[in-house]
Amino acid sequence: MLTSNKKGRPALLGGLFCALALAAPALAEAPSAPLAPKLRDAIAQRLDARLEAYAQRKDAIRVGIAAIHLESGATVSVNGAEAFPMASAYKLAAVLTLLHQVEQGRFTMTQMIPVDDALRVQSGGISTSMPHAGVSLSVANLIDLTITRSDNTAADMVTQMVGGPQAITAWLKSVGIEGQRVDRDVAGLIFDYKHLTPEPGKNQAQTLARVMSLRDDNPDEPNSALDPAFIADPRDSSTPDAMVALLTKLQQGKLVNAEHTAWLIDVMAHTVTGAKRVKGLLPPRTVFAHKTGTLVGICADVGILTLPGGGHVAIAVFVKSHDDGAKAEAIIAEVGRTIYDGMALLD
Repeated sequence: MLTSNKKGRPALLGGLFCALALAAPALAEAPSAPLAPKLRDAIAQRLDARLEAYAQRKDAIRVGIAAIHLESGATVSVNGAEAFPMASAYKLAAVLTLLHQVEQGRFTMTQMIPVDDALRVQSGGISTSMPHAGVSLSVANLIDLTITRSDNTAADMVTQMVGGPQAITAWLKSVGIEGQRVDRDVAGLIFDYKHLTPEPGKNQAQTLARVMSLRDDNPDEPNSALDPAFIADPRDSSTPDAMVALLTKLQQGKLVNAEHTAWLIDVMAHTVTGAKRVKGLLPPRTVFAHKTGTLVGICADVGILTLPGGGHVAIAVFVKSHDDGAKAEAIIAEVGRTIYDGMALLD
C-alpha cells in the first residue's frame, strides 16, 4: 500500500514530481508548441508506471484501472482491457438508456411510475424507507435513487422500463461502447451469486424477498464466501477502458442532450455510497461525480473527477477477488489519489 506524507499525498508520487522538476529546464528550452505534448506524455508515462504496481500484486486480488484527462487526452490504463464484474456500476448505463428514451419521447422526467411490489429488492432506498404498497415515483426520482443510493428496486424498475438488460447492451453498442455488457438486473445478480432456485409462482425478486430482509440495506453479507465462478462470469462485466470511454462520452455531451448531461453529472456528484473509495483520500470538497458497485469479492468506483484547475478526469477502478471490503476500498482510494495528483499536473 502507499504511504502518505503529512499533507496526505501518496509518497509514491514523489519520484514523479522530482522527475518532472528535473525535466522542466530542458522542456523550457524547447519550442513552445511541443511543450504540452511532451509534458503530457511524461506525466502519463510516469503515472502509468506507478499504477502498474497494482497489477503486480502477490495476492489473488485483481485490480483494473483506466483514466483519461479529458482536456489534454493523457491516458493511463492498467489491466484496462480485462473484463471486471460491474455489480451496481452497470446502473450508469441503465439510467443513460432511460434518459435516451426520454429524449425519444417514451417517457418524461416528471412521469409518475408506480413501484411494482414484485420488483422490490433489498436496498437502502425504496424498500427501507418506503416498504408499504402504494408508492409512485417520477422518472427523475427513480434515476436519482438508482445513482445516489444505488437503490436496487429503483434500478430494476429502470431496467424493466427500458426493455431489460439486452436493451441496455444494445444502447451501449449503438453509442460505440465495446467491452461493456449488461445481462441481468440486480435481482438476477444477487439471485445467481446466492445460488438460489426460483420458488413456484415467484419471480427472482419475490424469492429474494423471502430469504432476505428487504429492510436490510447491505446485500454484501460480510460472512459470504468468495465465489470464483461468479466473479469470472463474463456477464455483466466491463473493461476499465470501456467504462472510461462511456464516462468520456458523457462528459463531452455525446450520449444525451446538454440539459440531461448536466443534470445526470450533478446527480452523480451527490452519490452517497463509496465515500471511502476514490473520494477517500481526495482533498475536501473535491467534486467526484460517480457510481459504485459492490458484491462479495467485487468493488468498483467509476466517475468524473474535477481537478483544482477545472480540468476533468474520467476514472474507472475495479477490484475483484478480494476477501476484505475495507482493503478493496483502501486500494481504490490510493489509486484515486495517485491519479488525482498526477493528472493535476496537467491542469
